[in-house]
Amino acid sequence: MRHFKFLAASMALTLLAGAALADPPAPAAGGSAVAAGAGPGASNATGAVAATPPKPAKDPNQMICHTIVPTGSRLGGERVCQPRHVWEDQARQAQDSINRQTNRADQHNMKGS
Repeated sequence: MRHFKFLAASMALTLLAGAALADPPAPAAGGSAVAAGAGPGASNATGAVAATPPKPAKDPNQMICHTIVPTGSRLGGERVCQPRHVWEDQARQAQDSINRQTNRADQHNMKGS
């Protein structure tokens, strides 16, 4: 039971970290200069390719808070605040664990074939 709780918590952290680290959605078609064919890599009237500015690096020590709600709970969750690098490490570890389990299952299925 304890392992199941840990697995459920790690999967929830993976989903939360993925959502937190995802790129923001693109603006609407009429909302910016990037719209109407002026996107990254589009050439202008002189034929030169427009360069996109590099994204600023995210601060690994920035404190990020998430509310962790246990699966199946109707009660409010626990608010957890940790630096960005800790959330990223937990997400990476959870993803690695899932990948190992998937690969192990694939290898087992191939032996039985």
